[in-house]
Amino acid sequence: MNLNDLTNLELLQISQYALDELELRSVLKKRNNPIDEYTLWLVENKLKMRSIPLDQEGYYARSLDGRNINIIAKTHQLKNSSSIVGFISERDLKLIDDVMLIIYNSKYYVTLALIIPRD
Repeated sequence: MNLNDLTNLELLQISQYALDELELRSVLKKRNNPIDEYTLWLVENKLKMRSIPLDQEGYYARSLDGRNINIIAKTHQLKNSSSIVGFISERDLKLIDDVMLIIYNSKYYVTLALIIPRD
């Protein structure tokens, strides 16, 4: 298999299979989540938003019409299919206009995508 011939999505799917197996073998207790960076890539390339480093501004992206967007990405895992997401601090809430919530299944296909106004 030549990794250069695979799409970004296929590469993410392969990494998911490997992480699942390591979790089944109890090698992993916590897993790094590559979906955050993949989601930012999707937002930049498919939705034409501009990503902003969170530590710089307090939000993740700016839409074409200038709205500040906080992006929350969640992946359903082998042992956890919960769709519960965390909270946004009051400080960060003051900096954003909308929240974009994207939930992926375990094969990295989007199962839910919402834009929720701050209000």
